[in-house]
Amino acid sequence: MKLLFNFNKLLQKFSKKLNNRWIIISLLILTTIISTIFLMDKGILKGHDIEYHLSRIKGISECLQNGDIKALIHNGFNEYGYPNGLFYSNLFLYFPALLCLFGLNIITSYKIFLFVCTFFTSLTMYYCIKKITNDNGKALLVSFIYTTSSYRICDVFVRAAVGEVLSFIFIPLAILGLYEIIKGNYKKYFLFSIGFIGLINSHLISTIIMLIISTLIIIFNYKPILENKNRIKALIFSVLFGLGVGAFFIFPFIEQYFSQDLLINTRTNSIDITMPITRIFFGIPNYTTRFLPSGIGLIYFWAIYLRIRVKTKNSTIKFADQCMVIGFISLFLSTDFVPWKELSPLFGFIQFSWRLLLVATTFLSIFAGIIISEYINKKDLAFLSKFLIVIYITILCIINQLLSYLSIETYYNGNIEKIYDYTDFSIAAGEYLPAKSDWSLIDADKKECRTNSGDIKIVYKEENGKRYISYKNNLSNNTYIDVPILYYKGYNVTSSHSIKYDLDVGYNTWLRIYIGNNEADDIVIYYDGTPILKISYMISLITISYFIITRLKNEKNES
Repeated sequence: MKLLFNFNKLLQKFSKKLNNRWIIISLLILTTIISTIFLMDKGILKGHDIEYHLSRIKGISECLQNGDIKALIHNGFNEYGYPNGLFYSNLFLYFPALLCLFGLNIITSYKIFLFVCTFFTSLTMYYCIKKITNDNGKALLVSFIYTTSSYRICDVFVRAAVGEVLSFIFIPLAILGLYEIIKGNYKKYFLFSIGFIGLINSHLISTIIMLIISTLIIIFNYKPILENKNRIKALIFSVLFGLGVGAFFIFPFIEQYFSQDLLINTRTNSIDITMPITRIFFGIPNYTTRFLPSGIGLIYFWAIYLRIRVKTKNSTIKFADQCMVIGFISLFLSTDFVPWKELSPLFGFIQFSWRLLLVATTFLSIFAGIIISEYINKKDLAFLSKFLIVIYITILCIINQLLSYLSIETYYNGNIEKIYDYTDFSIAAGEYLPAKSDWSLIDADKKECRTNSGDIKIVYKEENGKRYISYKNNLSNNTYIDVPILYYKGYNVTSSHSIKYDLDVGYNTWLRIYIGNNEADDIVIYYDGTPILKISYMISLITISYFIITRLKNEKNES
């Protein structure tokens, strides 16, 4: 016992240094290392969606190499062009794409990207809780529980769900921003906007889920908002600021979504895979099934028991209680107890009910970290107890990473699939393809232009992300050329004779160029974007510039 008390005193002395910025950063880096230690293994597990996201990184890198900075359509789908960047924001994938461009192996680039994402996940959650509770100990414990959580480990190693991995970074900022608008410093409304700007550029499904939850939180906390006009203004400003900064992706996405029939807006999704209610707290995966997430972990269940024993009443505990309610509702909704098949017409877009484990993990991590800290802080061996909890969570985190290998083995019917390099392209389920595209013709058709003129001579080539066509001897009227690239709004054609061409959908949703009765020309085809896309970019730049100038002026006036 004397040894334990001495060790507790040593930990107590160390805890007094938690106000040191470099100690905090070091602990966050240690959290990151624990959460990603198996990324140091050679290659990487072939997670469920990894090929799709590696294709995105590869596509952006090749676009940058060709001088296409926007990188909205990469040369995938048998070189017919796939518009990842129009429907799934590329913003955060520029980082690994640039690493590839500078010569790093794509798998190494992807691993570095995951490490950086993990660090920022721990950092944003720490920042969120520190600002709300003003307690470094609570903030670090919440951050540690959150970053090492079983569902996040599953997202990184098994599902390779890059969108959700990024969402883990921004949900805490959205929560903090909402807290500031409702109860805190309403002048920090922009944190709510930044959280959602990050979310919408990470994962649309997570954005919609968090938008629904945020709306409900605002409705249930209407009194403090309505009692202060400044809070109402802050809420409005946060929405306008978010729309302004996020315009570069939001409005082009909406335009493309409604411009033609795409698989994403014609396919009916049904929620068939749900979480068994008996496994929601298990935390260790059952890898006898082909795939099912492992639940959230027993530490959250333990936190419920401790909450009964915590008698303290303050704003921090009230905040933790609200997080508990939201977390448990989200957790319950992820289970097979809810009639998801019947709800599919409304919520089929989420595909799997256990996506709600992302939200449940976030809010319950906040609840658990605060309550565990509050309870343990009043015990004699408080610091030793916290140390043992950290050791317990660390062991579970490493076990979950180890079991990821077994999950992949089961998923691929007995083989532990790993990737050491990637040179192919994947479009996953092809959600962003035109609905009328006949996939069976993609491989069968020759990559040659088609035309309705029998006399015209066409020379066609692809180079550096652009298509070049030279035609001559067009002796017909109303002639068109179908180019073997999939049509999306925003393609542009430049002419050596300054001829303006109309574009439309042609054979098997190829790009059709109406050349009319023009006899000859040399034309270049490339994706330049629509006027709405260009205006949206300007709106984002103007909003960011205005915000920076306004903030600088306010800070100068306050000083």
